[in-house]
Amino acid sequence: MSIQGQLTAFTMMGATWVLWTLVVLSVIVVAVVLDRLVFFLLTRDKESLRRQLTTLVAQRQTGKLARLLAGQRGHRARVLTAALDAPTPDAARERIETELDRTRAQSAKRLSILATIGSNAPFIGLLGTVIGIIRSFHLLDSSNGQVTTALMSEVGEALVATALGMLVAIPALIAFNVFQRLARARLDAMQTLARDLVTAHDWPTSGR
Repeated sequence: MSIQGQLTAFTMMGATWVLWTLVVLSVIVVAVVLDRLVFFLLTRDKESLRRQLTTLVAQRQTGKLARLLAGQRGHRARVLTAALDAPTPDAARERIETELDRTRAQSAKRLSILATIGSNAPFIGLLGTVIGIIRSFHLLDSSNGQVTTALMSEVGEALVATALGMLVAIPALIAFNVFQRLARARLDAMQTLARDLVTAHDWPTSGR
């Protein structure tokens, strides 16, 4: 069979598999969004804690800061604890960068899935549309130009494929941008506060 014949046979299979592929992708998007929402909610610091941390760092009250950080699980608290436990300012900076890199990796986890689906779902939907249009032309030819119910069904399926592709892509890209900006803002705030702590901390003379 020629390449043209193989392509024709492929298109005559219909676009139903494309629609189901988009449905599966939409389920994946929902699962990733829920996973990231849970992650950001569980790792956030309360607003009152953030204010206390900022105040104690500004006032150089590292003793109270250490007691406040005890038992805290948020990323901000983890970075500050790593800096306080360091013996020297240089060691503190290294630990801060290590914790920031770890937080950055955890925050970006699975976001590439959203970006990939958001970028490719419209093209998958467009493929379904092309397949549906080709099948519509075949039906139109076999019916001698008469508009039949089967023809309208093929046209409708083709349009649904494009619409479904957009419906999958748009939320995925929105979620990707929101989570990415949220992660960047959190990391910037953590980095600024940790650097202020290194400057404010009363390091032992022997460690300087």
